[in-house]
Amino acid sequence: MLGLALWGIAVWVSDSSGPGSTLEVRLGDDEFNLGPAAKRADAIAQDGPVLYPGLLGPDEGYIVVNHVGSDPVKGWYAFAAAAPGQPVTCVVQWQPARQQFVDPCTGTAYPATGDGLEQFEVLITPKKEVLVDLTPEGNPGQGPSTVPS
Repeated sequence: MLGLALWGIAVWVSDSSGPGSTLEVRLGDDEFNLGPAAKRADAIAQDGPVLYPGLLGPDEGYIVVNHVGSDPVKGWYAFAAAAPGQPVTCVVQWQPARQQFVDPCTGTAYPATGDGLEQFEVLITPKKEVLVDLTPEGNPGQGPSTVPS
């Protein structure tokens, strides 16, 4: 009986989406809060840029967050960890002596700001927390954390 009920629900859901309509699945927030800017800036100064895997989807969408400079509320950068078209295995590697990132698959070097890689807007909240906007063009609900099923 339970199986019949579940089958009925599945048919109803698939019929309600109809041809040409899209079903969106929410994977996470469109904004990622890293916490206090001063604390995160100190950690990056000591340990290097931070890689956050899977923020935009499972097994994809790795981003790097870096801080450049001495002011903890300025100099924040968030960018894709792999060049467009490159697999996750080609995540850029931080080279502290050169203060740059290097793509291990192509050898391409990128500056500490990630110029040349897809960029994400970084904001500082009134509480001085670092917030990374994961939506394209700052359009919440339409970003990469909302994907077609």
